[in-house]
Parts: sequence; C-alpha cells; structure tokens
Amino acid sequence: MRWTSAYRAEAPLLAAYWQAFVRSNSDQTNESALAIVDAALKRIPVEETIGARFMLEELSVRLLLDDSNRPEEAKAHLQRSLMSASRRNDRLGWSYSLMGTVASRLNDQRTPSLGNRRRGWVGYSDR
Repeated sequence: MRWTSAYRAEAPLLAAYWQAFVRSNSDQTNESALAIVDAALKRIPVEETIGARFMLEELSVRLLLDDSNRPEEAKAHLQRSLMSASRRNDRLGWSYSLMGTVASRLNDQRTPSLGNRRRGWVGYSDR
C-alpha cells in the first residue's frame, strides 16, 4: 500500500473514526468513543467528498446500539449517515444491515421498507 495524495486527504478526517473505534473496545459504555465521534462530526467540512461524515455517523449507530436504551438516537444517526452527501460504497451494505437492527429494536415495520423502496430494492414491504 502506498501513501497517496488521496490517503493523505482522508487521513485527518478519518483519524477520529479510528480513535473512537479503538476507544470503544476499551470503554464499557462507549461514552468516550461517542464524544470523539461527536467532536469530529462538528469539524467535518460541509463539502467533504470522502464519506467521513457517513463513516462517523455509522460508527455512532454501532456504538449506540450497544446500549439497549438508545435505539432512537441510533436511528437519527443512521438517517444522517444515509443522507450524507458522500457515502462509502464499501460500508453502505453494513448501513442497511444496521437499519434492520435499529428497526427491530424499535419494533418499526416501516423503516426498512423506506430504505429499500428508495433504492428500488425488493425484500421488505409496507404492512
């Protein structure tokens, strides 16, 4: 792997992602990891094109799902993740998997169908 200009551009934007990811493995409640992500989200420029906002919001969802009392917060972060101007194709499938998990925790039958209908996928239906 070479240190290219593309990697140099994304490194400072994704550093907080990896810091929070590592912290989440050592933190019982994920609060310090969530604080790192929250601070990083406030610093992400509006015009970023590498999917950093998408990645940070998606990590927030995963961290929040570890706490069974915070599925509504997880859903809000998931929606912001999927509405990001740039998304990472290599993580998009995981985001839709998280959508199913969030919907299950909230006993929400509509959330998965909205995501799939928007993408034109078949699988879930409105009930």
